[in-house]
Amino acid sequence: MATIIEEIPIVSEEAQPDEVDPLTDEVPAEEEPTPAPKRRGRPAGAKNKAKPKVVAAKPKKKAPPPPSESESEEEEYEPPPRRKTRSRAPVQEEYEEEPQLDPRQVAAEMLSMLSQRNVDRNVAKRQKYASWFPNRAVY
Repeated sequence: MATIIEEIPIVSEEAQPDEVDPLTDEVPAEEEPTPAPKRRGRPAGAKNKAKPKVVAAKPKKKAPPPPSESESEEEEYEPPPRRKTRSRAPVQEEYEEEPQLDPRQVAAEMLSMLSQRNVDRNVAKRQKYASWFPNRAVY
């Protein structure tokens, strides 16, 4: 009870090439042209060339309209007002001098300030992250 199943090609006959080897029913492999080997080095278009400078056109100022004769006769020339100059502060001859500070004391105070700043930053960071997870219950 062996039935012979006939194979029907899925591809239409028009799409099949003309040359088919009748013995093996295979299409001969077409030789693809090999691309030209790549040249070594930098491509010609990538050379360091100075970019052309674009000369921007300067905007031209409009000429003021010529004054009419009636206006020029009526107005008299007035010089521009003088600028107000600042008066200089009186020179103080007596200065209150600060007492000389011990360099070690200044360094110790600076270190304590920096240390406190670092602690404050870490506390702020912990509070920020703690706000993301309000329920920190351990299960």
